[in-house]
Amino acid sequence: MRYILPESTKFNLEIIRGIQYGVCKDIENVNEGVILSGLNHEEGVLKFVFNSNGIAPEGEDSILIRVWTTDNKIEPIEIPLVIIQPRIKVIFSPTNIMPGDTADVILKKIEPDGSIIDFEEDQRFDIKLIAGSQYGDIYIQQWEELTDESWYVEQGFKFIASTEIDSMPVESVLKVNTSGGMAGSRLPGNESTEEDYRKIGKSTSSKNFEAQKRNISGQHKTTAGDVSKSVMIDGTDEQLWGIGKILIGESENVLYLHARFEKEKISAGDTVNVIITKVDKDGNESNFPDNTQFEVGIKEGCEIGNILTSSGATGKFFSSISSPIRFIVADSLGQDSVVILRVGVSDTELSQSLINKTTQNINRNIINESTHTTTRNDNLKYVMDDAYCAVGNYLYENKDFPSAVVEDIKIKVTLTQSEIRPLKTGGNSITNAKIKVTSGGQPLANKKVKITVNRIERSGGHDHSNSPDLNLWGRISIQGNKGNPVTATTNQIGEINTDEILASEFGGEYYVEASLESNSSVKDKADLTVRVPDLQLLPESPYYDKIGGTDFHYGPRSRPDEDHNHWGTISFVNKIKALCLAWYAIFSNNSKLQINDISLPMGGKFDINGKWAGDHDSHRRGTNADIKSWNIMLGERWIDKKPYNGWYDEGEIFYDKNQNGICEPYQLKIFRMKIQQNNITNAILEFPNVEGKEHWHIIE
Repeated sequence: MRYILPESTKFNLEIIRGIQYGVCKDIENVNEGVILSGLNHEEGVLKFVFNSNGIAPEGEDSILIRVWTTDNKIEPIEIPLVIIQPRIKVIFSPTNIMPGDTADVILKKIEPDGSIIDFEEDQRFDIKLIAGSQYGDIYIQQWEELTDESWYVEQGFKFIASTEIDSMPVESVLKVNTSGGMAGSRLPGNESTEEDYRKIGKSTSSKNFEAQKRNISGQHKTTAGDVSKSVMIDGTDEQLWGIGKILIGESENVLYLHARFEKEKISAGDTVNVIITKVDKDGNESNFPDNTQFEVGIKEGCEIGNILTSSGATGKFFSSISSPIRFIVADSLGQDSVVILRVGVSDTELSQSLINKTTQNINRNIINESTHTTTRNDNLKYVMDDAYCAVGNYLYENKDFPSAVVEDIKIKVTLTQSEIRPLKTGGNSITNAKIKVTSGGQPLANKKVKITVNRIERSGGHDHSNSPDLNLWGRISIQGNKGNPVTATTNQIGEINTDEILASEFGGEYYVEASLESNSSVKDKADLTVRVPDLQLLPESPYYDKIGGTDFHYGPRSRPDEDHNHWGTISFVNKIKALCLAWYAIFSNNSKLQINDISLPMGGKFDINGKWAGDHDSHRRGTNADIKSWNIMLGERWIDKKPYNGWYDEGEIFYDKNQNGICEPYQLKIFRMKIQQNNITNAILEFPNVEGKEHWHIIE
C-alpha cells in the first residue's frame, strides 16, 4: 500500500551554506527567505525555488539547503546546489537606449581559458528578464513574438524598451541559459521539438509543472541570477549561463570611453602611447584600473604601422589587451597619412555603464561613424575589409576612434667631420652640419628646425651627471645666431648649413640633433666624438704605483677596474715609465714614485670636483702628470732662487739621507737630472707644505 503524507504535516527548510548567494521562495504563497517554515506539499512533494541574487563566486562554490518536516519520524535531507561560473557573454548593442528603442542581443561563448568564441549556429537558448521586465520585452524574431521569458530560442532576438517609462534611468537584466544542457553541441533532430518549445515558451506554468514532477533528490546546479530553477530539476547536463544588463534613459553618472594618441602629429619611426580614459557627462576624465582589458584594432591606416601590446606583441587587432597600449609607425611611408584606431571596452569593465557614443566635445581628433562610413555590425561577425582595414571580431559598442596625422617628413643630419679635438687642446675643434628636410622624398622649404649639440652622459671618463647648461657642450653658429640650441629655417632646397659648430672643452661622445619645431618627434642625429687622439692608459708596473680616482672620475682609489685618470700621449707615458724606472733603480721600494692624475681617456678639461669647472686645467692633453714620493716630500725641495719668480730653478735638492729629520745636501740635482735624462720639460712643486696635497707636477 502506498503511503500518503498527511496534509497536516508541514515542511521546513533552511539555507545552511551559501546564504550570500540568494534566498528560497515558496511557490504557493510567494514567501522568500533564508528560512521558510510551515510549507504545504502535494502528496509529499515540496515545491520551492531558489532565487539567486546575481552574486557570482570567484571559483566554483555550492549552496546547501536543509529540508525537514513536522513529523519527527521522517529523516531530514540536505540538498546541495552547485553554483557555476558564467560562460555566456550577453551583449546588448547598444548598451543604452531610450524608451521605444531597440537593442540587438548577441550571445558569445566564454571558454574556460577566458577567450570568447561564437556558438554553433544551431545552438538554442532559454532566456528570461529577471529584473526590469516592466521596462521592455524580448522580441523573438523566429516567432515574431514579444515575451519576457522563452525557451529554445535561436540567436537574433532583440530587446525593445517600453514607450512609457515614468522615471529614468532604469535597468533591465536578462538571464540566458543554453537549452537542454546541449551547450555548443547539436540539438535533437525531432521536427516537433522547436514547436513544442515554442508552446512551452508561452507558458511559464507549463514548464514549472513539468519540473515539479521530478523528485526532490540528488545534486543540482544553479547559476548566479537564477530565479526559475526548481530544486526538483535533476541537472545531469551542464548548462552554460550568463547575464546582461541594458540601461534605458541616460544616467547622470553615465561614463563615456575616450581614447586618443598622446600626440596629434606623429611621424615615421615613432612609437606613441594610446591613452584611454573614462569621461563623465561634465568632461571629467579618470583612469581605468590597470588590469582593464580593451579591444583594439586599426580602422584605417593598416599600412602605417602596428599596435604594440604591453607584452611586446604587435599586430592589427587584439581582442583583449591591457595598458600600456602603443602604436608603432613604419620607418618609411612615402606620403602623409592618417591612422584611426577602434578602441572598445566591455561595460562590465566600468564602475558604471557606458553609453554608445563618442566624445567629440573633448577630442578634436576623434573620427566618428558619421564621417567615416562603416558597416553595421549587427551580429558581431568579422568586419569586412571595406569598412575596417584590420579584420577582427569586434564585440564592444562602448568604443572610441582615436586618430593621428602621420607625417612622412624626414630630417637628415650630416657632419663634415665626425671627430674633433676638445677646445683649448690644440688642433681642429670645429665641424659643420648640413640638415636636409624632405616630405615624401621631396625637399621641404621654409621649415623651422631646432639644432642642438647634446652630450652622452658619463662619457669621456666623466663619471658624473651632465650639466643642464647646453652651452658647455659646444656652440652652434648659423644664420647670424650663436648658441646651443639654435633655430633655423630650411632654404628653397630644404637645407640648413651651419657656419660653425665649436667643440666643447670636455672630451666625450656627443651628437648633433635636428628636430622639426612643429613636431619634435621628427628628428635625426649625427654622432660626434670630441677627444684628444691616441691617448693610452699608463699600464700597471712594479716600478711605480698608480693612485687617485674619485666618484666623479674613476681611478685606482675608487674603481680599480675602471682607470679613467691615467691617460697620456704615447710619448709621455713612455717618459713616465722611464723616469719611474730610473728612480726605482736608486731608491728601490723605499721610495717608488706614485703617479696620480694625467688626463681623462678622451682628454679635454679635467673637472676634478665633478662640477664641470675647476682648476685642473693643465691635464687636458695627456702631457701633464702629478707625482708623489715620500722621499721627495720629506726631504727634497726645489729652491726658487732669486729673482723668486715662482719657478723652481736648478739647484740643490735637499735629501734626508739618514731620515733623522735633518735635511743635508745629498745627490745634487738628482730629481732634475732624472727628469732631464727622460726628456721631461719641467717639474713644479704644487701645494708645498700642504699635507696630503703636496706633489710634483711634471710636464712633457
